[in-house]
Amino acid sequence: MDSIIFSMVIVDAFIQSDILGKILVVALVGLGFIALYRYLFRHSIYKTTDEWHQKLELLYKQKKYPGSMLYERMSNGVCNVEIYKAVMFELIKCLEKRGVTKDQLCRWNGESPMPALNSQELSKIKVIAENELGKQLYLLEADLNVIGTISVLAPSIGLFGTVWGVLLSFMSMADGSGAAIITNVAPGIGGALLTTVAGLVVSIPATFGYNKLCARMRQYTAQAENFVDKLVADIYLYYSPNENAVQNIQLAVVQQQPQYTSQEKYEVGGKYNA
Repeated sequence: MDSIIFSMVIVDAFIQSDILGKILVVALVGLGFIALYRYLFRHSIYKTTDEWHQKLELLYKQKKYPGSMLYERMSNGVCNVEIYKAVMFELIKCLEKRGVTKDQLCRWNGESPMPALNSQELSKIKVIAENELGKQLYLLEADLNVIGTISVLAPSIGLFGTVWGVLLSFMSMADGSGAAIITNVAPGIGGALLTTVAGLVVSIPATFGYNKLCARMRQYTAQAENFVDKLVADIYLYYSPNENAVQNIQLAVVQQQPQYTSQEKYEVGGKYNA
């Protein structure tokens, strides 16, 4: 019953509004639907992003080397996934110049040395990772400014409609007095206040939604920055000249070590024990 009475009051106030007030109310309802659509759309994207960030983080911990995830199934359009793809694409281009294929990079387990990248190539990979990070963060926060603008603009539009309606109502007082004034002015003021109500109804949920999305955006920004730092650091670790020199030395030491049979090991050990 209360909801029916409330609806009747809203409808009556809308009917009593002047033409500008009706236009503003319709505009505020439209802004409310835009804010709701943008929020739900961005919320679904953030949900997918959160799921794949967790999957990629777990997968990256399981794989020792950056190229080991090349053939893993990943979702397109996810922040960290797109950063990984961009970095791996450039890494593959650099290694293909040295005769290393994508399959070899994916199956590389560190037992054999990998051709080293020069400092210019490593710096380019780092720049690509940072540029892709900025691009993906920009895409993630694409709708936030729209929701934030609506949350700030809606109360101002509602207040403007109320001030305009009250102004017209007071101007009509010059045509009557006493009870006639109340009868003529009260409906106009009620219609004028409807725009403020509409503005607040739109603004309050939009503000909560905007703040919630901003909090999640800060979380994804930190996750993406940490992922880029980890990925670039691992590429520098495994494909820089210094790291490859260490691998070559370790491999040469292993290859130069004499291979003994069980009897020879026993004899050598016996000689040293003696």
